[in-house]
Amino acid sequence: MANVIEDFFKSVVHHEALPLEEVYTFLDEALQDQMEFIPLMERHHGHIEESIAVLMSKDALEMEKQDHLFRFFRLLEMHGKAEEEVLYTALQHNSDKSPRVLGFAALDEHDLAFRLERELLEMGYRDSWNDEIEAKAKVVANLVRNHIKEEENEIFPLAEKLISTSHLELMSMNYIEKCKIYLNDSLQTSISRPVVRTPPAGSMYPH
Repeated sequence: MANVIEDFFKSVVHHEALPLEEVYTFLDEALQDQMEFIPLMERHHGHIEESIAVLMSKDALEMEKQDHLFRFFRLLEMHGKAEEEVLYTALQHNSDKSPRVLGFAALDEHDLAFRLERELLEMGYRDSWNDEIEAKAKVVANLVRNHIKEEENEIFPLAEKLISTSHLELMSMNYIEKCKIYLNDSLQTSISRPVVRTPPAGSMYPH
């Protein structure tokens, strides 16, 4: 299975973005180097924003958007689920109201993004591309882009203020381990359903 996953990593096309294979490799490096929690989260935001830029672009080809939507959801599942279990849980159990509300609100935004992912899967975005799929892809990309801004401007500074340095170090290690599990799980699920693209008439797919 490891070789299958490695081959699948390499098969996904990316335009000016870090391949998923390297994202996974970086997790091992971050664990070994004991990378700080907040900078690591911001690093993962950057990877997600690489795909958001393509999804929001008027100039990107349809195949680029299709591939980046797939990449976007793999990274969102990895980062989002690990973040929920590590950071949001810590905020939701804080003694003060403000971090608890922020934690629950952020979780609701994740739920919205994952609901849109399910809708896009039902629409068959991995097999074809049309205006309705592109519109919904832009909605989820914009939702996550604004969510990232809120986290980096509000939640991360609050977490650094409320949580001790030693506990943040433990959270970083926990987050990395969960990211590795979720990225593997996400890709294994995707491998079980191969992509068969059917370009719509008049599409911008290369022939």
